[in-house]
Amino acid sequence: DVGYGSSSIKVESGDSTIKIPTTTVDRLVANGVCPPPNVVKIDVEGAEPLVIEGMEKILSASNCRVVFCEIHLSGVDRRPSVDDFGSSPDELISKLECFGYTTEKIGTSSESEITIKATK
Repeated sequence: DVGYGSSSIKVESGDSTIKIPTTTVDRLVANGVCPPPNVVKIDVEGAEPLVIEGMEKILSASNCRVVFCEIHLSGVDRRPSVDDFGSSPDELISKLECFGYTTEKIGTSSESEITIKATK
């Protein structure tokens, strides 16, 4: 895939790690760091379940109207999938529908991913 791994960090040798602080979209909005979004695009190489979990309040809000989510499927050796994060495409779609979205699969660029458009 073009661009795959272009933002990765490779450790040449040793057991060193780099700790990166993370937060959730719900916390960013609650703390006033950013306004609540009305359109969301999720493309996180298999970690879609974590992103959706971290923005449940935002996704439940009526002003968040559209979500585009690229769901990475299992069977590709060079990158993680939703399965690696304890979920499945059907579970993600069901979760979005529980938040009040109508979902549809839209065009995809390969057999290793699907793209979902969820609208309220």
